[in-house]
Amino acid sequence: MSVQTGIGYISLATDVNMMNFPIGVALKANMAAGSGSFTPWVMPRVHLSRAKVLGFSSTNTDFGASGGASFTTAGGFGLHAAIDIMATDPSVTTFGVGAHLMVP
Repeated sequence: MSVQTGIGYISLATDVNMMNFPIGVALKANMAAGSGSFTPWVMPRVHLSRAKVLGFSSTNTDFGASGGASFTTAGGFGLHAAIDIMATDPSVTTFGVGAHLMVP
C-alpha cells in the first residue's frame, strides 16, 4: 500500500490554464508467475482540478480510479497496462500499455 499524488498543469493561451492534483491510495499484489512476477494494482483517488479563464477561476473535486497490471521476467524485462477513469464522467477514460526494464 502506498499514497501517491501528482500535479499537472497546462496553459492553453494567455489567461487560460488548468491545474490537476490527484491524490490516492494504491493497493497492489505481487505474485510469482513462472520465472517472473505478475503485479495487479488499483488506486482509488480524489481528483482536485482548478481552471482559470480571463481571471475567473473554478475549483472542482471529483473521484476517479486507476488500475492495471504488469508482468516482469526474471531478467527484468516486462510489459504493463493500465486504465484510468473519472467517476463523474466515465467517458473520460485513458488506457495505456508499455514495456519496461528493471535495472539491478
